[in-house]
Amino acid sequence: MPPKAHNENEDDTPSSSFNTELPSANEPVPLPVQTATPLADVVQEIEAQPHRPTPTPGDRLRASVRKVIHIHRTSNWIARRDGIGAEPGIDPRRESAALNYGHIREKCEIEVTDYSATTRRVKRVTNSEFVDLMDSPQAGREAWARVRWINIGGVSWDVMSALSVKYHIHPLALEDVLLNRGLARSKVDYYHKHLSLRVLCHSVGDSSEDGIINEDIDVLPPPRSSSPEVMRDEEEEGVEDLERTVYGEFENAPASRFSTKKRTLGRMRDEEAKASSPHSTLSLKHPRRTLTAVRRAHWDESRVTSTLKQGERVNVKISPMHIFLTRDGTIISVHPTPNLLYTYPITKRLATKDTLLRLTADPSLMVQSLLDLVADSALEVVEEYHSKLLTLEHSILLKPDMSAVKDRPNELSIRDAAAVNPMMGSQGLPKGPVWDGRVAGNKTPAKPLIQISGPDHTRRRRPWNRAFNSEALKGYEEIIEKRANQLIQTLGDQVGPTNLSKWISYFTFDFMSDMAFGGGSEMLREGDKDGIWRALDGSTMIGTVLGHSPWLGQYFKYIPVGSERRKFRDFAISRAQIRVKEGSMTKDVFHHFLNESGTDDHPSSVAEAMSDSALVIIAGSDTTSTVLSSLFWFIMCNPDIYRRLQDEIDTVFPPGENALNPSKHIHMNYLNAIINETLRLLPPVLSGSQRVVARGSGAATIGSNVIPEGTAVFSHFYSVHRDPRSFSPLPDVFWPDRWLSEGERTSPFSPAHKGPVDVVLDRAAFTPFSFGPSNCVGKNLALQEIRMVVSLMLQSFDMQLAKGYDAQRWEREIEDRLISHTGELPVVLTARYKN
Repeated sequence: MPPKAHNENEDDTPSSSFNTELPSANEPVPLPVQTATPLADVVQEIEAQPHRPTPTPGDRLRASVRKVIHIHRTSNWIARRDGIGAEPGIDPRRESAALNYGHIREKCEIEVTDYSATTRRVKRVTNSEFVDLMDSPQAGREAWARVRWINIGGVSWDVMSALSVKYHIHPLALEDVLLNRGLARSKVDYYHKHLSLRVLCHSVGDSSEDGIINEDIDVLPPPRSSSPEVMRDEEEEGVEDLERTVYGEFENAPASRFSTKKRTLGRMRDEEAKASSPHSTLSLKHPRRTLTAVRRAHWDESRVTSTLKQGERVNVKISPMHIFLTRDGTIISVHPTPNLLYTYPITKRLATKDTLLRLTADPSLMVQSLLDLVADSALEVVEEYHSKLLTLEHSILLKPDMSAVKDRPNELSIRDAAAVNPMMGSQGLPKGPVWDGRVAGNKTPAKPLIQISGPDHTRRRRPWNRAFNSEALKGYEEIIEKRANQLIQTLGDQVGPTNLSKWISYFTFDFMSDMAFGGGSEMLREGDKDGIWRALDGSTMIGTVLGHSPWLGQYFKYIPVGSERRKFRDFAISRAQIRVKEGSMTKDVFHHFLNESGTDDHPSSVAEAMSDSALVIIAGSDTTSTVLSSLFWFIMCNPDIYRRLQDEIDTVFPPGENALNPSKHIHMNYLNAIINETLRLLPPVLSGSQRVVARGSGAATIGSNVIPEGTAVFSHFYSVHRDPRSFSPLPDVFWPDRWLSEGERTSPFSPAHKGPVDVVLDRAAFTPFSFGPSNCVGKNLALQEIRMVVSLMLQSFDMQLAKGYDAQRWEREIEDRLISHTGELPVVLTARYKN
């Protein structure tokens, strides 16, 4: 019979006749002090000591009983602790498991659903009924049922132990469910009897709910202990302190098996030592009071920050779901919330006979449905983030001052031309955390150029500089000319309204594939038959979301939008691999990346070149296509400007003359003014490039603002370009003449306006290609490409917006995804000259 668990309130001695007082085993025995004492005194002292009788058999028995009690007490302590040396996992067949985890009791909601393609039977049971069901010989599903789904809301020892015994749940998997280790990462384990999945579920929650985790990170994390005084060694930390993370506190987090108390005490004692040091500015007579003040100051600042951020925060509820798939086709799902609301969409789907889930009656499809539910919930969080960002951007554009963004103290958007150089110049700030988030989940052997800063960025930038210098640009003119003529021919074959932005996107993608890899894309001829442009467009959306929510990266592989990202990345890497293997007849971009001319003493590795393969396509195709489409939209919305530009093109390039001659484009003042005005009003990168005041560097002064360390900052290009302090008059109006000399300029006002126009044009505030060491290396190529295409298009066609098209849709549908995502631009094209 196993020993009875020791009760701390009971007497430690047996209740028999041996219940006599015994000396405590912990009582210290003093040792005699060795001194030079006279012999007579020693004899006298010995005689004075009481006589100790020889132990009787009863004394020896009492000592033995006491030893047995201590042995039982020790064994019970070890059984309760399951510490070092214990068998891993939780086996419900061991009595120690019931001792350790029997206190985990909760009223669960449990549904047992047996179903096939034609029949469904649901049992809703209580804890005790479920335990009886698992113990019953008829616990198995009936012959007609192809699948059994046991759906449990809540975690309780009686339910989980019965379930574990019935379905042979592995002890380690049961341990994962019962210990509920906070925000531990999702994982999949294969055991002999079943598949086990642990998936973190993210959902939008109400701020009053338990388990809410805020999306922002505290600038000053609160102390791990809430004790107002320095904690004593015998004090235990609270459960919530052990499981606290930088993201907040986890729902129902249990105490860790191995406490971090010693580390916490060590940190606090270090603070105490510093506070009591004579050289410390915190040195006071009572160091404990000093530490209390420090902790209270931390808490006060944390509360103030929390209040400031309360208005636009996203409340995210995070909890794990455990899914088991057994060999006999049983699915078990366990969610810690004691209700089944989370899985209700699947329950509702099962109730409908014509759903794929019912018709197939496939257990693996049920598992996929549960994972799909997790992904759908995460996307609701993404949509909530998107809504908050739109609200914030709207506020910034209407009132772009510090008061408009004060509720986002860990990320600021600054509309101030004076802030550009301190943030992004050669002595500016390092790149912010959004860049690491954008590439979350990318399994590339090296970081792309866009993600790195400092000396490594300088080294990696060298082949890019060679690939886009003036000598290299001359080699690309022939490629642009070939693809531009193909664009004109393709557009000439279109009948009726056509989506101009789509064809321009195909043109820029084909051109960049030629320029980067020596070929590999024929979208102008074949369309997007492989879905590569769609994949590029989808990957920019994912990158934007991950920039602010990198934790979502682990879920994108489960949903279709995640496959778009992988598809585009795989395309870019495969084209780069083919280019490395087969070489190229022309000096394309990879000619410089791979140092094929041997001019670089410290060239980039092949892995580094591969990591930039996707970047070179996105940077060169998506941005240029956005600018070209926006330019055509602007001039079609302004007929006077359209005619004036066409007159300039006809003057420089009469009918029959090649409009693709770059040597003449640079002197076409009105064409270049229109390009600049397009870039000013709709820069391809609307929100700019994020930088961060690094922790440990101290606060940074940017313009008139002091930014604390750890704060991410943007120079918001869209807002800076429309700042009346830098561009006036009419900063929100498309007026290309602001870029012309006073003699060429026409008034933007009515003919009744008298007197000169006072023009403010701050070219230092004009940063459509970014600024500093990380500016757009392909700026000159992009401008050359835009000039050539615009000149050829207006020489070849008369263009007008399709009838019935709402002209305001174009700007309204632009989305900021680091680069700009655009909608359709339906245009009617009429050939100006017959071939």
